[in-house]
Amino acid sequence: MDYVSGDKKNFGPKYSSVMQETNPLIAMETYILPQTVKQIALTETANHVTGRALVLVTAENQVTSIKDQFYTPRRPLPPVEEDPWQKMLDELKEDPDKA
Repeated sequence: MDYVSGDKKNFGPKYSSVMQETNPLIAMETYILPQTVKQIALTETANHVTGRALVLVTAENQVTSIKDQFYTPRRPLPPVEEDPWQKMLDELKEDPDKA
């Protein structure tokens, strides 16, 4: 049986995530909210029929919900943008007369 692992195929009778040759991708995001959050809860239904959401109660006692698709780790990552400062430093290294 063949198992695909990124660009490589693992050939063998067993496959485990422990056999991964690469380190896992760790992504962290921080969210800043425009209001002060007094309470936070996660919605849940009896048979998990509907999607989950975060329910926030603000300091002004307003209720706000944020859908699961906004903060789930399974959503696609945004494209990585090149750091403009690093680009400038690389250009200076190539042509020291610009400095």
